[in-house]
Amino acid sequence: MGIFSKKQIRNQSNSVPLQMPEPSSSEEYNQHREKIDNHFEKRFDLNSIRGINAIPVKEYHYLDEITGRIDYVLRMKAGVHATNKRMDLAIACLRKAQEIMPKSPVGFWQERDYMRLVSYLIQDGQFDEARAEWNRILNGERGIITDRELHNIAFDKNIDSVKELGADLVRMSESYPTCAECSKYQGRVYSLSGKDRRFPKLPEQFIVNHGVHDGCRHSIGLYWDGVSTGLDSWEGIGPVAFSNRPFKDYRPPQEVEEYEKRKNEKRFVYDEEWFESEKCRYLERKLYEKICETLPDIAPKSYSGYMRMKNANTKNYLKLVEAAKQHGISIEE
Repeated sequence: MGIFSKKQIRNQSNSVPLQMPEPSSSEEYNQHREKIDNHFEKRFDLNSIRGINAIPVKEYHYLDEITGRIDYVLRMKAGVHATNKRMDLAIACLRKAQEIMPKSPVGFWQERDYMRLVSYLIQDGQFDEARAEWNRILNGERGIITDRELHNIAFDKNIDSVKELGADLVRMSESYPTCAECSKYQGRVYSLSGKDRRFPKLPEQFIVNHGVHDGCRHSIGLYWDGVSTGLDSWEGIGPVAFSNRPFKDYRPPQEVEEYEKRKNEKRFVYDEEWFESEKCRYLERKLYEKICETLPDIAPKSYSGYMRMKNANTKNYLKLVEAAKQHGISIEE
């Protein structure tokens, strides 16, 4: 679920970034990243709790608007610390990043970006603090908005931008698979005012619903007649004929089937089941570490190997269970 900080939407940073060339190859990108990392490593101590906590949030530090931002660098550094089992530093980086993120000049921050701190706290065994942070996010205390709210804001902004340019034509996006109602309208060019008779007028309900229907994911964008290019669906008939086709469901049977399949799929959500699953993974890994310490001669060489033998309930796993019992370790559940 994509989200913006509410402050981020209301305010724009007045900081002027240093001019960095846009990377056009992997080599240039690596040089670009090295320059960014060196800049922030020299300016801030990202390898100590004290240094991370000392990074000020009253100003926004960045070299470019994509990956050269201190919040982005902190999040990447958190991953490095976590890989090296320095969870205290990883958590400190994420906490500081979350303090700075609302000041970002851009920031397509998603729910998982905020939930990453919760996951790290669980990985560190801080279950109470993880749940407290989780609740802060779910209760809106982090000042973030939902993906749907973001879509609505973008939809309105696109319409306003078209009008500000003195233009009148817009084109609705296409997606696959889509629902029966959206199939009737997607991909067409519309006239906002209805004055351009070559194209249908944009239905009023699109403005109200921010799409074809409530919860619709389709967007609209500026269409320049004779300049903008269409998708493959226009091929052979052009935008005018395509936009004036009868309004009916054009989906082939395979798309209908695919849409129904995806519609009924359970989507990943950060719910209680997710929280408990993360917690169980932590406890399972700690149990594995204890087994390795107590029974080094028969313990699997890797955690992944341990989980495979456990899930398959192999003979070696059953022997491990019995051996662990003799040392007061229960690993059956």
